[in-house]
Amino acid sequence: AASFQGCVKIVEELLNNDCIEMNKATDDGRTPLYAACQNGHLDVLEKLLERREIEVNKATKNGLTPLFIACHRGHLEVAEKLLEQNEIEVNKATTDVGATPLFIACQNGHLEIVDKLLEQNEIEVNKAKNNGAAPLFIACQIGHLDIVEKLLERNEIEVNRADIDGSTPLFMACQQGHLDVVEKLLERAEIEVNKATADNGATPLNVACLDG
Repeated sequence: AASFQGCVKIVEELLNNDCIEMNKATDDGRTPLYAACQNGHLDVLEKLLERREIEVNKATKNGLTPLFIACHRGHLEVAEKLLEQNEIEVNKATTDVGATPLFIACQNGHLEIVDKLLEQNEIEVNKAKNNGAAPLFIACQIGHLDIVEKLLERNEIEVNRADIDGSTPLFMACQQGHLDVVEKLLERAEIEVNKATADNGATPLNVACLDG
């Protein structure tokens, strides 16, 4: 509760107790570190990270890590502090749907966090959810042009990577009517403009004409 509410003085007192179990989680798997990251309490996070025993990658029952929740909520300074830890697992995905911290940051439009994640040497920019949707896919679907541009700067980006239904980033941008994203994707020499979905064979042009 002290970590969740951000009571740094109380946290300090508790950490001074030799019997404290700093990685003990709630029934759904939320540790004190996770709680601090969830609510953006940087000062509490820093106190917890001073302890050698802290488990920075310990996840909830659904596989949400402290880094994931910080990226989800858009807590930039918290995410930066976690990324400074040598043992941080930047690509660790949730166990329910397989979303990575990069995916959730792209989905929620947190450009500065996306920038920080992309600075990590071990980042996997094409790592997709269980349904095949990658970070570029979700950014195109929602229409986050600034994030799409940032992802397209990566040499290893797979611009035609489709989800399990065969929908590509271009298809999703066309379906959702994101003209600026479509224009950006069409600048790519390797773009497959006629790549169709697996379920009904619809192409980006099909869906653009259908949705008007």
